[in-house]
Amino acid sequence: MINEFLHNYDTENPNLKPCPFCGNNPVWHLQGNIHTLKKTIIIKCNQCGVEMKVSAKRNSIEWLVETIEGKWNKRR
Repeated sequence: MINEFLHNYDTENPNLKPCPFCGNNPVWHLQGNIHTLKKTIIIKCNQCGVEMKVSAKRNSIEWLVETIEGKWNKRR
C-alpha cells in the first residue's frame, strides 16, 4: 500500500506567537499528498481549538511557512 502523505506530523514552531485568544502555544501540522502534490500547513491551538490553514500545489513549502507564520503572527 502506498502511503498518501509525504509529511504528516505535529510539532511546535518557535517563530509563532502564542494563541491570540487563550495564550497557549500552537501546534504546527504539516501534510502533503504524493498523488496531488498538495502541501498543507495547519496551525492549531489545542487549548481553545482556533486554527489557520494554508495549502498550495505550485508554491514551495518555504512559501507556505512564510505565509502562514505571517498570518498567524499578525495582530490587530
